This record gives sequence, C-alpha cells and structure tokens, in this order.
Amino acid sequence: MNNTIFETIQYPHRLCMYLTIVDYTKTPRQLFHITLWLSLIICGYTTNGLFMFTILKSQTLRRSVMNRLLLVLSVIDIFILTNELVYIVYPFFARDVPWKDAFQTPLVVGPVWFYSLCEHFSEGVLIVIAYERFRAICFPFHNLKKGSFLIKSVSIVVIVSILFTAVYAYMFYFGDSNVLHIFLVFFLVAPSLVPFLISAILYTCVIYTTYTSAQGVVTQDKKITTKMKKNRRQVIAVLFVNTFVYFALNALRKYFDTRLAQAFEDNSNENPGHSQYTFIGNAWHWASYMALCMILNSTVNPIIYNMGSYQYRQAMFRSVYCFRPLRRGSFHSMRTINHSKTLTTISEIETRKTEGPLETFT
Repeated sequence: MNNTIFETIQYPHRLCMYLTIVDYTKTPRQLFHITLWLSLIICGYTTNGLFMFTILKSQTLRRSVMNRLLLVLSVIDIFILTNELVYIVYPFFARDVPWKDAFQTPLVVGPVWFYSLCEHFSEGVLIVIAYERFRAICFPFHNLKKGSFLIKSVSIVVIVSILFTAVYAYMFYFGDSNVLHIFLVFFLVAPSLVPFLISAILYTCVIYTTYTSAQGVVTQDKKITTKMKKNRRQVIAVLFVNTFVYFALNALRKYFDTRLAQAFEDNSNENPGHSQYTFIGNAWHWASYMALCMILNSTVNPIIYNMGSYQYRQAMFRSVYCFRPLRRGSFHSMRTINHSKTLTTISEIETRKTEGPLETFT
C-alpha cells in the first residue's frame, strides 16, 4: 500500500473534519462550520421526511413509478445524512483516545466507503428517473409494468454501485500508485460526468417532445388542457434542475477535494519534518466545504421538488393538513381530470392505463 496515495486521496477530508471536531481550542470560525454541518443535517432530515410523508400520504402520487424512484432517492439521502451525523458525533466521544488510533476505527473509515457507495447509487437512480421520463413521454404507447421496471432498475443500480465501489476500494488499498493515477480520472470523474451527460441527453429529448409533440395532454376543456401541460412541464423542469444541482454540487466537492490534497502537499513541503497527517494551517476549511456540499446534496432535493412543482406543493399542503386556498376553479379542474370521459386522445388514455391518473403526469 502506497502511503502517499493512501493519505492524500480520501483521508485528508475526513482527517480535517475529525481534528476540527476533537480540537479543544476551536476558533469561532470552526465552531460556526461545525454548527452549520449539524444544522444542515437536521434540515435534511426534515425536508426528506416531509417529502416522503407527502408521497406516501397521497395515494395518487405513490402510484407513479417516478415518485417511487424519488422515494428511493430520499431514503439514500437519509442514509447519507445519518452516515455524516455518525462521523460528526463520534469524535466528541473519542477525545481521550489518541487521534491516530481513533481515526483508524471502522466508525471513521467506514463512512468514507459508505458515502462512495451511496453516491454511485444516487447517480444511478437519477439516470433511471431520467430514462423513465424519457420512456413515458417520448414513447407513451409502450406498455410497461411498473413493479417489474422498478425492481429491475433498482437492482441493476445496486449491483453496479457495489461492484464499482469494491473495485475502487481494492485499487485504493492494494493497487500500485502508478496504476491508481491512471484510473483516478475514471474512478473520480467518470461517475459524475457520464451520468450527467446521459441525463442531459434524455431530458433534452423529453423537453423537446413535451413542447413540440402533438400527442400531448388534450381534454375537452381548453383551460384544463393548458393547466395539465403546464404542470407536466413544471415536473420535467424540476427534475432537470434537481439533476443539474446534484452534479454541480458533486463536481464542486471533487474540486474542494483536489484543493485539500494540494494543501496537504504544500504543508508537507513547507514542514518536511512533519507527517501529512499533521493538522496545519487552514487546510480544514477545504474539508468543511466538501462536507457542506455532501450534506447539501442530500438536503436540497426535496426542497426543489416541493417548492418547484405545483403538483408536489399542493400535495405537501394537503398532507400536513394545511389547506392552501386554490385558485378559482382549479380544485374543480383537478377533480375533472380524474374522469376518463374528458380525454379525447388515445395517447392519454394509454398513458393513464399504464401509469395511473393524470395528476401524476407520468
């Protein structure tokens, strides 16, 4: 195992977080960052819990394949937040243990690889969501069993994520440093870049079809037709924005990771008698920015869903018994949509048969 590679790729981030927490002489800036980590984690639990409650409470929403996939994504986010919370809380109970010993415990090393697994899993689910929207809107006549598609797609994502993380961990611990440098781009950049490109292509096709296809949402009431088209486009826009925000924060986190590794190398060069494990200078703030990106990625998704789409926003208000006044005629319009007699195109009838009521826009 090459110590330089071992110490500068993953562990500087966790090391700086660990030492920032166990340090007895914290500066106000360090205390602010730690408080911000914990506050965002609590906010993430709240937003994800509210979103999951909204979907599960609404019988109409939970019938949709897309919403079930979003539930899976929220569960992954809760796992990530719990993973970060365990890592942040543990150092408070290990202050009397030498940090070099405490830092090698499973509660410290484990979150590194658990987060890597959840990260790949989230990216895979985002691709599946984009593909599901692409299939449902661009090919509405294609009959698809919701249960089988959900099980198969999630199973494939889980298997690929586990294999990818296992290969990366093997290369990280037992691989030659030269070989690891060759595959560094593949293991760190490709998992973020490739899913983003695939999702961007699929959503581009979906947006183009939504705005140009004649096989859209058509009913006997022109106002209802306009409202349904608008809400469907809102859902697509929300999904696209969420995907973009996720990969943007992920790319920003990897940028902070490279800056952190560079800070450790600079500290080692300036202090040749010290180990790279020595907590020197302001390297910790790069680790804090990385942690903020990781936590934000698991916090902002439900906010984008609930506040960006009229459909989810109204479902959220109803789920918490906060009946927000609707616009004149909108409640009647939403009830009217549930009746198939208002449909005038075969495409919408087929879409409803295969994917549930039109309120879910799937």
